[in-house]
Amino acid sequence: MNRDAECRAYFEKVGLALAVCQQVEEELKRYITMSLELASKLIGNEMTFRFSGEDYQDRSLERLIDAFRKLCGNDPLRERLDKFRRDRNFVSHQSIVRCMNPDGDLEFSAEDRQRLEQIRLSGDKLVEDIGQECARIGVRLWFDDLTKK
Repeated sequence: MNRDAECRAYFEKVGLALAVCQQVEEELKRYITMSLELASKLIGNEMTFRFSGEDYQDRSLERLIDAFRKLCGNDPLRERLDKFRRDRNFVSHQSIVRCMNPDGDLEFSAEDRQRLEQIRLSGDKLVEDIGQECARIGVRLWFDDLTKK
């Protein structure tokens, strides 16, 4: 593989890993929004409840995970999200800089390429699993009669 092709292939892996990181963030925002809507419906007129998903639309992945941890009891998923936070930080802050040698040339290690692929696969699975949690909340939110006491 020539140098240009190697660079393109590596940057494609970085792009795919970044894209899945954004998908995880969007799925967390959806879960948080649905959870707060469900809480609001359950609370009803018993007390003031002014939390909404809009409060989380501009939050960082770290803040979204913190909110998710308080709203979801799926401990294995929460632990995987904590690990993913570190992986996302690698993609965002180190995946390209680590490849630069002192002369400014790029050197892509097989380890970094493999790590990017693993992050993408891990992110895909997180999107799927958070989506399942959303579906569980959605069933209650949209189909349960929450007015019965």
